[in-house]
Amino acid sequence: MHPFHRIDRLLVLILIVLGATCCRGHAPTSSPTPLNPRGQIVTLWYPATYEEELLTFMDRFNASNPWGIALRGMRAESSAQVYEKVLQGHAEGKLPDMIVTRAGYLPEYVAQGLAVNLTPYIGDTRWGFSPQEQRDFFPAAWNVGHAGDPSHRYGFPLTLSAGILVYNRAWLHELGYDAPPRTWEELRTVACAASEPQAGIYGLKFPADERVFIRLLLAHGGHLLNSEGTAYTFGNEAGLAALTLLQTMVQEGCARPEEYWEEAESEFSRGRVLFVLTDTWHIPHYGRLVAGRAAFEWLASPLPAAGDASATEVSSAVFVILPTFPQRQLAAWTFIRWLNTPQQQAAWTTETGYLPHRRATMDLLAPLLERDPQYAAALALLERETVGEPEVRGYKDCRAHLQRMVQEVLAGGDPQQWLSRTVDACNVTLR
Repeated sequence: MHPFHRIDRLLVLILIVLGATCCRGHAPTSSPTPLNPRGQIVTLWYPATYEEELLTFMDRFNASNPWGIALRGMRAESSAQVYEKVLQGHAEGKLPDMIVTRAGYLPEYVAQGLAVNLTPYIGDTRWGFSPQEQRDFFPAAWNVGHAGDPSHRYGFPLTLSAGILVYNRAWLHELGYDAPPRTWEELRTVACAASEPQAGIYGLKFPADERVFIRLLLAHGGHLLNSEGTAYTFGNEAGLAALTLLQTMVQEGCARPEEYWEEAESEFSRGRVLFVLTDTWHIPHYGRLVAGRAAFEWLASPLPAAGDASATEVSSAVFVILPTFPQRQLAAWTFIRWLNTPQQQAAWTTETGYLPHRRATMDLLAPLLERDPQYAAALALLERETVGEPEVRGYKDCRAHLQRMVQEVLAGGDPQQWLSRTVDACNVTLR
């Protein structure tokens, strides 16, 4: 054989080996895998919202993991800014290894080829979750991260939170009620009876954002999207009922939108608000504030519903591993895997208030429930039907349209006109 032919074959063999071991974006497909994450340095970009808690657990992982993996974090102001920085880094060839972002941003990363499919990691016999462990996850956590493709998973949850109603039980008893309202019309009646707007006392406070609309939409039996994820469907009777109810309660002086969630917590702890529509992860905040101020009896309950509607809106932030190098991708995955063990999930839930991802965690939450017994109502939501943030392209833009719709209607705009306009605007984002 001519010596140059031997050299050509040798070069081909080298390229094949390199392609099998060093290609960007590859994940393990079976075990034992040849990959070793030992000594890898993993960069993680995250929104400021999660900084304090996330850094605490990153430090614990760095100090305890057996591979000597070191996580390094970089803060951005929001999921939008994380996305902008990733696009810039992609253009410059300087990507992080992993990011945290809102679930609604996930399809944008997938479309850009900037999200590694996590399915091989999850099913890996050495690095992943056993079939029994996979069944242990609550649907609210396990259904997150597919970006519309059930056969792939591009994101894995960091946080889970759902809508919940906190209320002043003693005040409710004074008004002649033994239990929180089961429907929104009942809540309207009770909230109006409690309100003295001229004195700054209100029956209900709620955040003036897109999520309050989504929660009331679900409570009235509606949905944002059709089941195929190809069209927004909230422009129906359920959507109109949700918007009209919000506007009516504000105009009647029975409810007031909050500008900041800290404002509602403060007013509630001073006994100046009967109900607050809030998120489950805020429950520990309410416990600390009420104990330090008025010290009245308060409880939490699921949001009211119209008829038999019972779906619960769940929001989440997710980890996304970006295509860099196999060893660093695996090292990034080990942090996700570690954080989703029952022990770490119990610590995460206890220290942050976010909902746990796994049923095996429940037996480890006794200290949390002793400190905040109201949190039992939050945990009960995990066994109900849940609806996550839409994982379709353009939802980040639709979300802005929804928020403007809520704010315009609360300011006196026509609910039907704003509903129709917003449905059309959101459907444009899908295209």
